Amino acid sequence: MIKSDELILTLHDSKDFPNPTLVFLVKDIQKDEPYVGSVSVMRSILLEGDIDKSYPMWITLFDDQGDDEYDGTMGCDDDEEPRIMVEMTLMDPAVAPVM
Repeated sequence: MIKSDELILTLHDSKDFPNPTLVFLVKDIQKDEPYVGSVSVMRSILLEGDIDKSYPMWITLFDDQGDDEYDGTMGCDDDEEPRIMVEMTLMDPAVAPVM
């Protein structure tokens, strides 16, 4: 089952976390599996992209949440399974809609 959602996030600088991370935790609600995999995308990778450009991409999920750092680049697909399709659009925070 695929459910499309849109979520707007901001990744602000912080003294405690100089490179915030966007983490995807994937669960299989049909099979009642609490954890299918995860992937963490560091802010520095997100900032490699262009503002107002959409980046649809397949990202590999990892089975160890302690070792799930995405090492690809914006817009490049991973080939390894399991993976998820995500689409990210980078927005200028000055013009991003308030949610």
